[in-house]
Amino acid sequence: MRQSNEETRIDERSSIERTTIIQRSAIGLHSPLAMAGKKKTGGRNADNAGESSASPLHLDTRPIQAVKAENDVGQETQKLDTQLAKCRAGVAWIDLLKMAKRLKFGVYNDRAENETERNKLIASFQKAGIVSMRETSAIPIIVDMKRLRSGLTLSSDFTEPEKIRELDLVDRDEIVVASGQHRLSALQKYNQSLEDEYAALEKKREKIASLKN
Repeated sequence: MRQSNEETRIDERSSIERTTIIQRSAIGLHSPLAMAGKKKTGGRNADNAGESSASPLHLDTRPIQAVKAENDVGQETQKLDTQLAKCRAGVAWIDLLKMAKRLKFGVYNDRAENETERNKLIASFQKAGIVSMRETSAIPIIVDMKRLRSGLTLSSDFTEPEKIRELDLVDRDEIVVASGQHRLSALQKYNQSLEDEYAALEKKREKIASLKN
């Protein structure tokens, strides 16, 4: 049975309406329910007039209001830095490899060791060397000032590296470290690789020396 022209136009219109609603929903405009809930007023001519003049997209024109974050991360970080600065006693240097067993991690930063981060540090050591006397590579430790040996004067910063004293404590108790476990782990692995390389070169040297004799 052939459809009339009237039925064909209705089918085409229904298809277009369904497609438009899906597009609106996909891009976050008026929802299909809101569109379906609109009442039609007037007769058929009013419908045709509205269809010809109205845009198929009805943007939401309501004003956008900024929502203030409950917790400002920047302000919290600044506050923490200020409190930390008040607790800072000074800077000193230590032999990390020698004192590794006395360093206690995980009290203030208990994140698990990440191999990727460690390897990045090793690659940095290989490329740029080990730069210790700077803020970005310093490891924060928590020490009671009573543990410092009498007469030890700590520098306030790293502006004069040659004047920075070695940390000298009156005991051999644990030293709580706030962060830096990846740096220590990277340093240990890097040091081991250098020792292995040196041992291999030493064997080659001895072999060459024996051939000469």
